[in-house]
Amino acid sequence: MDNIKRILLIHISGRVGDSLLAIPAIATLRNNFPNTEVDLLVHRNRLDLFENIPNVNLRGSISEKRAWFKGWLALKKYDYVIVFNYANELSNIVKFALRVGKRVIASPVFDKKINSKLFAVIPRLNSQHHIKSYLKYLVPFKIKELHTRISFYPTQNEINFAKSILAKIKLPRNSFLVGYQVCSFPTRSFRDWPLCNFIALSKKIIKVKPMAFFVLFGAIEDRQKVSSFVEHFSHDQCLDLTGLSLRNTAAVMSLIDLYIGVDTGPTHMMSAFDVPMVAMYHGKFPSKYYAPIGHPYCVTIDHPKKDKCTDKDSMADISVDHVFLKLNRFLQK
Repeated sequence: MDNIKRILLIHISGRVGDSLLAIPAIATLRNNFPNTEVDLLVHRNRLDLFENIPNVNLRGSISEKRAWFKGWLALKKYDYVIVFNYANELSNIVKFALRVGKRVIASPVFDKKINSKLFAVIPRLNSQHHIKSYLKYLVPFKIKELHTRISFYPTQNEINFAKSILAKIKLPRNSFLVGYQVCSFPTRSFRDWPLCNFIALSKKIIKVKPMAFFVLFGAIEDRQKVSSFVEHFSHDQCLDLTGLSLRNTAAVMSLIDLYIGVDTGPTHMMSAFDVPMVAMYHGKFPSKYYAPIGHPYCVTIDHPKKDKCTDKDSMADISVDHVFLKLNRFLQK
């Protein structure tokens, strides 16, 4: 495989977490084929998460519907095309890949004729970490050193923007910045730790770190819940950053001292930085499938029922005292 000139990668999940969990596979391929041109097509709403990856050409977006009209004038231009379709069939995208690639690696679709044309068929396995599910697509390349850590690459302008946000609030030099992600997304709100627990935890943190300052991340729809948190503290103890773009959120994350969050996309994004973090997982989405791999300072907390949970089981079953005990060592520095 030394003569591979061009590889195309396709990932079209619109979920933030799924997109970030695919990045280690992209980084692994890039690192093992430094002289190969690597192109990438992704979901139109997730272009921002794949920007600025070194030596990867982000060529734009593609969808299952639009794939039918693409690739007819670029037949077999890639030596390999990898379609990361373990979660969805994406038959039109696989057909597109077969038009533009000499060898296509993908999970099976319902059409056996299409499957017979694939260079490698990657089985769908749900009983493994999702990062490893993506890395399975690289098995045909027989790569020995696999990259398992999520990476994110803020630009210098984004870092400068993050610093300017923090500079505006004129924090004392000995401030201890604690980042919170208090919400997942509405359809999976059972993964949320109660807001009253975040408030109680914050008061415990302040007793140990009187100069603690809380930075709250989230989507614009999380603002009402975050505002309820802010009401319990003075204006010089909190900063509401809900609605900030994902890339600017990541830049701020890289500057904080401690992160505590529920299982959702920004928590995956946070794992790209060597900042102490505590992540909480509901039993329906346990840490063994979703937690950061290779993070040097990450503590994961699973629901006490683990994989016996239903969506009726509350994250309130994880006590404030238990979370504080797990993160207390990060407060001693």
